[in-house]
Amino acid sequence: MKKIQFDADPRSAGHGVRVIAENFDSAAELVSVCKSRDVSPYYQRDAFFNRDIRGSSWYDFEDSQDLINLVENGVRDQALLEDVGRYARTARVKDEEKLVQKCMDVVGGGVDVPSYLTGIPTCMHSMKRKKIKSRIIKIGIYCHVLCDISPEQYKEAGELITKTVAKLEKAGFRIRMRAVDIYEDRDWRSRGNKYGGRHTLWMVTHMVKKENEPMNYRRIMFPITRVAYERGLGFAWMAVNGSPDISGLGGQASRVVSDPGEFEDIVAKGCGEEDYIIFSQDEVIGYIQRYGVEKAQKMVEAKVLKS
Repeated sequence: MKKIQFDADPRSAGHGVRVIAENFDSAAELVSVCKSRDVSPYYQRDAFFNRDIRGSSWYDFEDSQDLINLVENGVRDQALLEDVGRYARTARVKDEEKLVQKCMDVVGGGVDVPSYLTGIPTCMHSMKRKKIKSRIIKIGIYCHVLCDISPEQYKEAGELITKTVAKLEKAGFRIRMRAVDIYEDRDWRSRGNKYGGRHTLWMVTHMVKKENEPMNYRRIMFPITRVAYERGLGFAWMAVNGSPDISGLGGQASRVVSDPGEFEDIVAKGCGEEDYIIFSQDEVIGYIQRYGVEKAQKMVEAKVLKS
């Protein structure tokens, strides 16, 4: 686990913000840390990893063991897996554009005129090809959602994101993907000048796919198609974070930093690399509600490829 701490001064917040982020290399590491930490009495009822607790339809898991199985093994929705696979096959694989490029030589099938005019001897288009590295696309999914979001809405948005990731990999890109959850500290003012009087945001991320790993749709889809990730795993992390500074977490971090661009910059920096493309589940759910699934799919893909 890598811990990152930094200050930000977003205009939309109206005050300074301190971000404390814990970045985990895998879901297994996150579960292990959650199990090993002591439970804050304030959050005893939400300590899903520390005692046998029942979930519900709102939490989207049956009990604590079911939640741990989801984190470690992913979802088992065969219909969803097949639907994502079918969509991935719609990608046009353009090897010549992304994975190989032409070579220049002293002999070949045609003249590169500018090279010839400048006297460069290797001015001929060779018939050979050499492999080049494909682009790495880094995606962070902010999985925090409002209380009135249903598991069905969350799943629909997550399926759309998963299809986008699958299609891009099929088209020759390499994907690095993190699941992100953030909480605001509601009692930040009561601690006086702690962190220079800055509002505190607590952030946890875990890697669900590295660019050199094969696609494991089951694991990728757990954090972005099941609200159990945020309402179970997120609350569990919050409950056992172990910091004496935490006293009243919750709320929407995007309300603290209300400008979408500023918020995405903060989330990307918290992921450890500022070139992450950030999506929120609320954002994608909004696309679907306003424009329908088909157009929302195109909007998500366009945002990834434009960045």
